[in-house]
Amino acid sequence: YTPSVLRLINLIEADIGRPISHFSFNIRYEKLVEDIRYVIRTGQPREAEIQEADGSYYMLRVLPYIRLDHSLDGAVVTFVNITPLKQLNNLLDGVLNGSMSGIMAFRNVRDKHGKITDFQWILVNDAAARMVGRTKEELQGGLLLELMPGNAREGLFEKYVKVAETGRPLHHEHYYDGEGVNSWFETVAVRMDEGIAVTFSDISEKRQNQEKIIRAYQDLKRAEENLRRLNNELEARVAERTAALSVSEERFRLLSLATNDAVWDWNLVTNHLWWNEGYKIMFGQQPEDTEMGIDSWANRLHPDDRERVMANLHQVIDTGASQWADEFRFRRVDAGYAYVFGRGYVLHNEYGIPSRMLGSLVDLTNLKQVQEELLQTNDNLVRINNDLDNFVYTASHDLKAPIINLEGLVKKLAKEVQPEQGRIGFIMELITGTIDTFKKTIQTLTDISRIQKNVSDDESDVDLNELLTDIQTSIRDMIESNEATVKTDFREVSQVHFSRKNLHSIVHNLLTNAIKYRSPERKPVVRISTEDAGDYVALCVKDNGLGISAEQQKKLFTMFKRFHDHVEGSGVGLYIVKRIIENAGGRIEVESTVGQGSEFTVYFPKNN
Repeated sequence: YTPSVLRLINLIEADIGRPISHFSFNIRYEKLVEDIRYVIRTGQPREAEIQEADGSYYMLRVLPYIRLDHSLDGAVVTFVNITPLKQLNNLLDGVLNGSMSGIMAFRNVRDKHGKITDFQWILVNDAAARMVGRTKEELQGGLLLELMPGNAREGLFEKYVKVAETGRPLHHEHYYDGEGVNSWFETVAVRMDEGIAVTFSDISEKRQNQEKIIRAYQDLKRAEENLRRLNNELEARVAERTAALSVSEERFRLLSLATNDAVWDWNLVTNHLWWNEGYKIMFGQQPEDTEMGIDSWANRLHPDDRERVMANLHQVIDTGASQWADEFRFRRVDAGYAYVFGRGYVLHNEYGIPSRMLGSLVDLTNLKQVQEELLQTNDNLVRINNDLDNFVYTASHDLKAPIINLEGLVKKLAKEVQPEQGRIGFIMELITGTIDTFKKTIQTLTDISRIQKNVSDDESDVDLNELLTDIQTSIRDMIESNEATVKTDFREVSQVHFSRKNLHSIVHNLLTNAIKYRSPERKPVVRISTEDAGDYVALCVKDNGLGISAEQQKKLFTMFKRFHDHVEGSGVGLYIVKRIIENAGGRIEVESTVGQGSEFTVYFPKNN
């Protein structure tokens, strides 16, 4: 052993010849004896980087000891102090991996003709591996075009070859899109012996900021151009508005002179109130003689109207509304009051605060007088109509008794007439027919007066199937003589809450009309159905009869109105139907086509 070994292995002269496994070591490596035995056994050298207890680094080599006759006669152990080299490597790794830029070194790969066909990684730092999305182990020793073929597609490989061949450095900004990398890079490449060194930085954020700055600059230029154009337009509009304002003010002045209305302008800031000449015409007082401020206006309101009108006016102003309107009494100079309708419009400044109010007063005094006269006339008409209804109702009832007595006398007289007295028998038939007609007329008047007075029976749930059976039984002769077919569909609604007598009258009138006004070209078919129509129950009566023209439909529900003379009728049936349903809060509608038929729909309110 050499003296320098003593700091690594505790030896003395007397230890020569002793087994090495008996010694203690000052190195942090437990496989030294195992490595020596391996070399002696196999003849293969072993090498390891070890560390001394004080932190120094050594390169340990165990070599076979070969005699001149090529026989293995032991092992030679050497320790080479590599601490400075290790420190230098650590420093280099720190510099490389501490850099935010990617650093790579490549060795040229040439073909047999000396042409560079690829580059092999010989060095790569952490930042470079991170930027290209691979590990250092994957890149170290790998070929550039195999691992990242996008370099050829993007033209970078050709630029690297030029650097390696000419020695001229490369400084290039480019976008790389491949192998999972999508970024902008700033790349610098220089020649290094038989290879190149490449440094690069991700400048995507920088490029994005540059593009934002460019876009912002372009937006700024466009904004400047727009502002210039808007300024020119604004100046033109101001000039137009100024001219229009002058015209508008002149027009307002002339209009205030031309109208009979009292026009006012109230400055809410100064409380100054201006009136036009119409104020003098309407109330008999000069505008300039009126006190300043809104109080002068309020003091002329009728005491019974003042609180209400002023409260409404201030509510409009305080809530930010723009329209005000009210009706009230305003005092004239003669101490009398005029009925007026006032309206106003609130103007707001640029901050939305009410600043001005324009308005007018319209004299309604004459209109009020006319309204009073109309109300009085209407009251008189209502009274007359009521008297007339009462007269008709009373007369129709009072006439029943004499007619019944007359009918009884005629029947008694008819029994006394001999069959051979043909002339007298014929006259008796005419008298009987006249009495029947008179009875029908009295019944019609009774029905009309009852409807006019809104007299009805108690309401109940009326079964439509039963009601229609009763009606069909009562008009069986009419149905059979006209060969009419009546079809019903009450599946959706089978009951109606209504006066049974009135409902009977409605259905009877509509059904008999549908049969009477049949078409001569076909047998009558009448369809009666119901449906739920929201707040109403709709009863529909549809026929295939003569139909009703649009002009006739306008007068269809008028009292004593008839459109055909070939059938009997009083002309009040549909009038009665309409009054019955409208008195109950419902309505009746009709759709008809001449020559095809008619459809009447009666809407009965559910909450009736």
